[in-house]
Amino acid sequence: MFKNKEYLDYSDVLIKPRLSGFDSRKDVLVSRWYIGVKSKTAFTSTPIIIANLDTTGTFEVSRALYKHDISVALHKFYTPTQLGASRVNDWVTIGMRDTNWKEKVWCARTHKIIIDVANGYMVGFLEFIAKVRKAFPEHYIMAGNICTPDIIHLYAEAGVDAIKVGIGQGALCRTRVTAGVGVPQFTAVLDCAKRAKRFKLHVCADGGISEYADFSKALVAGADFVMAGSIFTGHDETSDEFYNGEEKFKVTYGMSSATAMNKHYGGKEAHRASEGRTVLVPYRGSIDTTAEEILGSIRSTMTYTDSGCIEDLKKAQWIRVNNVVNNTFINQTIGH
Repeated sequence: MFKNKEYLDYSDVLIKPRLSGFDSRKDVLVSRWYIGVKSKTAFTSTPIIIANLDTTGTFEVSRALYKHDISVALHKFYTPTQLGASRVNDWVTIGMRDTNWKEKVWCARTHKIIIDVANGYMVGFLEFIAKVRKAFPEHYIMAGNICTPDIIHLYAEAGVDAIKVGIGQGALCRTRVTAGVGVPQFTAVLDCAKRAKRFKLHVCADGGISEYADFSKALVAGADFVMAGSIFTGHDETSDEFYNGEEKFKVTYGMSSATAMNKHYGGKEAHRASEGRTVLVPYRGSIDTTAEEILGSIRSTMTYTDSGCIEDLKKAQWIRVNNVVNNTFINQTIGH
């Protein structure tokens, strides 16, 4: 069935400026308070979450970004014993295939859980969320992924505090070219955030980040968190392997790629398709530089839109455009 509606990605929109009372990027607050509607757990953080790739969702990245108040979704392959070294601002990631998920959560020092699956439209997944909520009533729970608002009420009934939005939009994901499933990310976040507001749930815009401005665009669309993975790969602190070539590259991959399945599950099962990419990422040096650029770009958006705090960005106006940037010198750029 065809639905006659306009669907937009981050590259299709710009944010309108307005008269602002903020003269400096230093004057705005990038961190905010979060309180779970179900768990009542409260914490403060910037809205950025590092995705739970096994190259970025690591203790090393967590330690590096702690000073920036950026949280990390630890990858789901850490053992319960290893998770004893987690920080309170980390997220512990569990999945339906984890037989020891209770032990993982018990051992982790954080009270924030991400229940992660590629296809969040399975009845069994909703049942699993309800089971986790019953076991951990006071933990903040984020679950997904979905990309449409029609089942958000079921997530609310299952007991989540936040919903992860985004299917097939990640740079390391091939779901859209294998399964043909997904919704352009800006519209997905916009629609889901509007519906989630009825249930007082938070929304995490997961993936689709190709430019620093996309973090701000996700927040303007209504996201409370923005999760990103590929933009944080290739740094000293990430565990991507170096590629031995004339130039410095790091090898990284999506968690549904054949590379990840071979590494963690002993190979790709016959009934599955590889829905992730394995790519070479140019070496980027310290992750501090990327973190500072991203936070600086959000601060810049806030001063352009008279937004003193992150929540104010939801009031900013956006417009559809045919072209976002002037690409005249895109191939000659040597720095920012």
